[in-house]
Amino acid sequence: MKFRCSSDEESALFCVSPSCSVQWPQDSLFPPWCKRQYDVSLEGLHEEFLDLYYWLKPWPLERVLRFSVFNRIKTVLLKLWPNAKIRPFGSLHTGLFLPTSDIDVLVEDSTLPADYLEKTAAELRNSGMAENIIVVDTASVPIVKMVDKDTEIFLDISFNTAQGLKAADYINEMRTAYPLLEPLVFILKQFLVERNLNQTFTGGLSSYGLVLLIINFLQIGSSDDYREKTINDVNMGLVLLKFFQFYGQEFNYVKLAIRIADGGSYPLQEELRRQMSRVSGSLLCIEDPLQPENDIGHSSHNFMCVRQAFEQALWILSSVFVCSNKNRCKWWNDYKGSLLALVFVISEKHIRYREWLQGRLLSDNAPARLSPLIPPEITSPLNWPHLFASVPPPIIRRQCSYSSPFDLA
Repeated sequence: MKFRCSSDEESALFCVSPSCSVQWPQDSLFPPWCKRQYDVSLEGLHEEFLDLYYWLKPWPLERVLRFSVFNRIKTVLLKLWPNAKIRPFGSLHTGLFLPTSDIDVLVEDSTLPADYLEKTAAELRNSGMAENIIVVDTASVPIVKMVDKDTEIFLDISFNTAQGLKAADYINEMRTAYPLLEPLVFILKQFLVERNLNQTFTGGLSSYGLVLLIINFLQIGSSDDYREKTINDVNMGLVLLKFFQFYGQEFNYVKLAIRIADGGSYPLQEELRRQMSRVSGSLLCIEDPLQPENDIGHSSHNFMCVRQAFEQALWILSSVFVCSNKNRCKWWNDYKGSLLALVFVISEKHIRYREWLQGRLLSDNAPARLSPLIPPEITSPLNWPHLFASVPPPIIRRQCSYSSPFDLA
């Protein structure tokens, strides 16, 4: 079934599953990002996309908290490896982290002994700052995993691999060229997280892999020119639908690979994989723009579930605009104001954790827990009004509308 939906300036053609019947979820909590009742239109979808993006985007005190955690762990590691360079990378370096994201730490020291992983784990245990410490020495990049006791933030500590820093710098460079990259990363990261499709060790799609998919889509995945466009220039609801359509329905994963270098292209997968450094059984093949011999999709052996999730989201959101006249009156009466709640669910655990962190930072003794290594212009009480002004208001959750997107008929 085909349908055409239009906003004031543009229209899009999507494929809708004939069996995809939309029913609004019932008997749950109001989505925490909602600020209004959104129109059932592309403009309403755009407005709600932006509200979800701003809700997910870290506020200044969350950045302060994460750098405080990083600096405390850095102090412990420097006691053990005094000649090391210790830096954050990944989402903390780019700022593209969700409230539940890990902190990635890089330790660079050419003089590390053979048992550096075990010694690092032992030092962290003795510090009293860490718990759930695990040495992962079977991965292609050995790491020490831990949880910060004070904040319950997870950390991954890796050693002597500069590729993560290069990737973070590359992402920041592409954010300048494609400003739409940032909001799409936050929204789609959350989309994968709530479906447990964001970890490569379970066959999902890594954060770096997702970012590369988005960059390629903005380069050539659509007929629109998104270079240097901002959220003020386009309808983000329409962009999201086009992304789901391209990677959920249109892209030929069997024959084609994804290349970001030189403006983006789709080389034949069979030819590209002959140049790769390792054999892959994954449906997805993404050439790393920084290391062309590296296939970023090689560990995503469960990528079919990611593709199906994209397609299902397209069907559900698109079907909203073609609801049958037969049940239209009841359907409208059941609508409580959110379109994205059909495919996005922020768990109560996620909401409670963010509120808990907010409460700890805003408590009277917060400065005692903030690292002295954070610049004083951030931690000084004189500047707190500015930081507090950026903190989201308390989350008001009303019993009225939404449960899981998987409860749809």
